[in-house]
Amino acid sequence: MTPSDLPGTGHVLAEELRRAAAEGDLVPWYQPVVRISDGALLGFEALARWHRSAGPPEAPSRFVDEAERLGVVDVVDLAVASNAAADLARWRVRRPGLRLGVNCGAWVLDEADGPARVVEALAPLGGELTGVSVELTERLRPRDPSRVAEVVAGLRAAGLEVWFDDFGTGWAELVHAVEVPVDGIKLDRYFTERLDGSGAVVVRALLDVAAGLGLRTVLEGVATAAQAERAAELGCETGQGFWWSEPLPPDEAARLVASDDPVLPG
Repeated sequence: MTPSDLPGTGHVLAEELRRAAAEGDLVPWYQPVVRISDGALLGFEALARWHRSAGPPEAPSRFVDEAERLGVVDVVDLAVASNAAADLARWRVRRPGLRLGVNCGAWVLDEADGPARVVEALAPLGGELTGVSVELTERLRPRDPSRVAEVVAGLRAAGLEVWFDDFGTGWAELVHAVEVPVDGIKLDRYFTERLDGSGAVVVRALLDVAAGLGLRTVLEGVATAAQAERAAELGCETGQGFWWSEPLPPDEAARLVASDDPVLPG
């Protein structure tokens, strides 16, 4: 079933999402981000889930594209960010350096108050935004790409990091990595799946570019031991993917944070 087949698609779906945000039914699940060399936990990416019924929560592939089409993806992004900030505030009592990435679509670049709304959603952190990154998702191109650098600078001035997510397959081009003051890039899983061939050439080149620009990197979609080993050989230091962990519900992520040695060796 595609998102357009879902019951409630259209304006009814938009209202359902607004109600879900208000009632706390849009929640984050957490995919660990690890040091590739040993699987040590560095932080999490918060990924949207919707508790729409009594069954398992729905993954973002079931509703985010439609939310973007209907102009309500900000509702999803901000609800997830707020809940993730509350979790991180608790977890940092145990692990002060724990990092968190929250996803934001093109709306944050298009709306004049976008950065302020993100900062407001992160209020549970009490202004302690170090190590919190806004990951600019690449599904939709911003209406005015010329404003991207200005908006990113505003987010960073508020104390946030800004990363390009899924880099290499969406609207952000290499020129944006040069001209926009981001902190890092997440290399898309498309290249990870091809590390035994041409993907390795692209990953190595992007790592060199990132290093030259002073950007940090995360390799996404690492699913096998061979991919993890090849990534390390190429110089990737940080990664995420099913090889280490699927996205975790909040209670499981909390148990990982509370463990004496939070390592996911694969």
